[in-house]
Amino acid sequence: MCNCNKITICTEFDAAQIAGLQVPIASIHAFATQTVPADYLICDGSAVSRAEYAELFAALGTVWGEGDGTTTFNIPDLRGEFLRGFDAGRGVDAGRVFASEQEGAFQEHQHKKGMAEDGTNLFVYGASQDDLPGAASGTTDGDGPPITYQGLTSVEGGDETRPRNVAVTYAIKAIHPASN
Repeated sequence: MCNCNKITICTEFDAAQIAGLQVPIASIHAFATQTVPADYLICDGSAVSRAEYAELFAALGTVWGEGDGTTTFNIPDLRGEFLRGFDAGRGVDAGRVFASEQEGAFQEHQHKKGMAEDGTNLFVYGASQDDLPGAASGTTDGDGPPITYQGLTSVEGGDETRPRNVAVTYAIKAIHPASN
């Protein structure tokens, strides 16, 4: 029994049909290894030859970087990045330009810190009473006396906002094996 990777088909195909069965040039794939097949390039922002990777250059142009401006162009640099689908007028990520980078962001919110008084009790919470900025008032419920808060916001979290994730290698289809 042959355990090989060959397919025998009894029909005729033209070159365009066979090319259509291949993975499209410029498609990006996630690999569960640090190395990628020979017909892919790791998406590390490298400048690559416009002549050697003519099909890839025809697909990308200089949207990811001009390289040296004449003989090279850049491929995407996706190391350490999360990918986000291009909005293309949907309105979820309005105003974005294709291939643009976006800085990290954390949705605005507040953390109360300081002192509160409910008419009977004085509460200190969150941090010290020293140098508390401003004041805001509110109530805990419709029946209770007003509470005065001294200071809002505190520093929370790490150096970035991110969802749970797994590190993979992003690579771009650069050539078809037949064009090696």
